[in-house]
Amino acid sequence: MHSDSVTALVTQLFGADVLVPVDALIIMGSPHHIDEIAQAANIIIQITKPRVIIPSGYQGEAEALAHACIKRGAPAERFVLEQQARHTEENVRYSLALVNNLPGKQRVGYVCKNYASLRCRLTFERYRNGHECYGFTVNLFEEALEDFQRNPLFKQKLAGELKKVLNYSARGWIAPIPPNAAYTRADIEQLYGALAASQETLPIALR
Repeated sequence: MHSDSVTALVTQLFGADVLVPVDALIIMGSPHHIDEIAQAANIIIQITKPRVIIPSGYQGEAEALAHACIKRGAPAERFVLEQQARHTEENVRYSLALVNNLPGKQRVGYVCKNYASLRCRLTFERYRNGHECYGFTVNLFEEALEDFQRNPLFKQKLAGELKKVLNYSARGWIAPIPPNAAYTRADIEQLYGALAASQETLPIALR
């Protein structure tokens, strides 16, 4: 793939939704970058005004995210912790199970790292159960998404995420790509091949 085509497809696949008011906000857990995620999440909380905030993750991730958000001024009474999820599929499934306890269909936002946005979006689409879902992203790099090729680590993270998307697809953990989508599974496979071929990628864990 030509470099410009790679950049255009990455920007299309990994873009975020516009911030809109939501009923519930799920903050995807991470073993790293808790402060950066919480800082971005608090801005998103102020704009989207969720009634329920669900940090998700095991081994203390949910607690750490909640503490960091509350320390920055987020309303503590709105937090409901999901503390069992070990990876993204469980983050989504277990957190949406909590949302399902709310009356009626909800408008659900989720906060994730920008390089994980494609996998999160397709996983939420798989399990959303009639809820409207919107993805809000955190950029942990100095470069904007369209400039990812300037940063080898950013490039590596995106390649790893594309591999995870293909793994999740094989497990049935993400929604099928709809026929009218602007991209196909073949596009994802081709993009992964192009990014992986341009670097030494680290082994990719399920996380």
